[in-house]
This record gives sequence, structure tokens and C-alpha cells, in this order.
Amino acid sequence: MPFQKGNKLFKIRGAGTGKPWNCGKPMSEKTKEKIKQANMGNKYSLGKTPWNKGTKGLCMANSGSFKKGHKLGLGRKASDKAKENMSNAHKGKHPSLEARLKQGESLRGRFVGEKNPAWKGGVSRDKHNGDFNYRNWRNNVFKRDNYICCFCHRVGGKLEAHHIKPWAKFVELRLDINNGITLCLDCHHLLHRKKYEIEK
Repeated sequence: MPFQKGNKLFKIRGAGTGKPWNCGKPMSEKTKEKIKQANMGNKYSLGKTPWNKGTKGLCMANSGSFKKGHKLGLGRKASDKAKENMSNAHKGKHPSLEARLKQGESLRGRFVGEKNPAWKGGVSRDKHNGDFNYRNWRNNVFKRDNYICCFCHRVGGKLEAHHIKPWAKFVELRLDINNGITLCLDCHHLLHRKKYEIEK
């Protein structure tokens, strides 16, 4: 009989049902023995229970299944050996210009505006850089403290004037000399990291 349009030469068993083609077909002892011989010496199969043992047909999602938004390995800490291996694997490897441009394009606009973790509702920071009144206040604070860090008592070096009551919250005290204290760069960093505390 000649082939006619629409005629299906082969019908795949189980097609469209989501079941394997050999579903329900018993294995012969010969086939079982072949599978056993093929898996001999496989460290992943020795003494392990198959992940799908006891299931029939399609495996449905359960409470232990992967969920959308789940981050693999979150909270896990890599061992020192694992960190060293990861470091060695990336040594000497530099991404191409094309790869860097592609990565930059994918990150563009990702942390802009409301997407930025430091977003404060559109309030711009009131900076004091270059302001004459601020520089005058800072110099007066330095002179009052004899150019000595009030924490470690270091003389000179890289000094900074710190506002005891924050610049952003106390506008009326921004240029008050009594609201300033002389600190070296290191002590200023430690103060903002809550390592030091000023008695107010």
C-alpha cells in the first residue's frame, strides 16, 4: 500500500503521556544481570538506594523539592581547602573584553534608584565638601584640640573632624565647635564601625 499523507509509520509507546517507553514492561533476568555488571565498581551505586525507589510514573514536587528563588549553598561555609582550590582554579584567568562588556551591560541599572539597598526615598545627601564655613569649623576644632587625636593621642598626621551629633540629623549643630572632635583616620574609621563610643 502506498504511503498516504497523515499516515504514521511508527507510534512511540507512551508518547505524550509523560511515561517512559518501557513503562510496565518487566525486565528479563539477562537484562538485570547486564545492568548489574555495568554498575559494578561504580562508587555512586554501591550500597545506595535509588532516588526514585518506590515511585510510580512521574515524580511530583514535594516539600524537599527545589523551589523558585531558592539559593543553593546559602549559609554554607567553604573549607580552607575548598577556598584554596577555587582560588587556584581562577588564577591566571582573565575574562575577555567582550565578556567584561557583556557583564557590565547585564548589571547596568540593576542598583539604580529604588533598587539600591542604600535608597532613602529620593533624599539626596547634603555634602559639605569644599564649603568655606565647614573648612573654617574643622580648622577651629583642630586648633582647640591642639592637632591631637582625642582617642589615641596621636599628634598630627592625617586628622579628621568628627561630628559628635550626626551631620544629617542635627542641621543646627553642623558648625558648632562644641559638636566637633579631632580624630586620626584610623580612630575615625573605628568609631563609625562602633568600635569606639563617645560619651555625650
